[in-house]
Amino acid sequence: VNGEALSRLGEAGLERFYLELREHASFKPELLNNIEMGLRFNSDGLTASANLFFSNRQDMQIKQWLTNDIEVQEGEQPLFVGYISNAPEGHNYGVETSVSYQVNTDLITYLGISWLESEVEDFDRLETDPVTWQQVRVNIDGREQAHAPDYQFNLGASLQITDKLALNSSVTGKGAYYYSF
Repeated sequence: VNGEALSRLGEAGLERFYLELREHASFKPELLNNIEMGLRFNSDGLTASANLFFSNRQDMQIKQWLTNDIEVQEGEQPLFVGYISNAPEGHNYGVETSVSYQVNTDLITYLGISWLESEVEDFDRLETDPVTWQQVRVNIDGREQAHAPDYQFNLGASLQITDKLALNSSVTGKGAYYYSF
């Protein structure tokens, strides 16, 4: 149940979203089918792994937002209402890799790289048209899923200085991604 959406049905400034919030009073469970294949290697201080995966998401749960930001008058704060809804389907596939090497008893280096493709299928979301300021449904079929950057990496090293003190340094990065639908 979308408790936040239901609790804000009659809230001032959100009247135009009454039907949308009622329509999304509840949501369905998501079903995820996942296929993975991986390899691991460990020898003489070198550890490596690689994992290929494919996921199919039925009734994919997604977070959406409604806001009055276009109608906000001077001195007012925008109102945001979050709710969960279901897209018919989504797909994810990619690869994750990692390598670490113990240079000596005190120094370990590591690297991780991953690549991800994701999409949502046949989904309409409510948006405000910037010209007419009317609420319109926009189909985002094929768009990337939220919180799904197409790549991520980390590179670093850990140095054991004493039995009780270690120094770790790393660099991480990730591609751009959508925050929500």
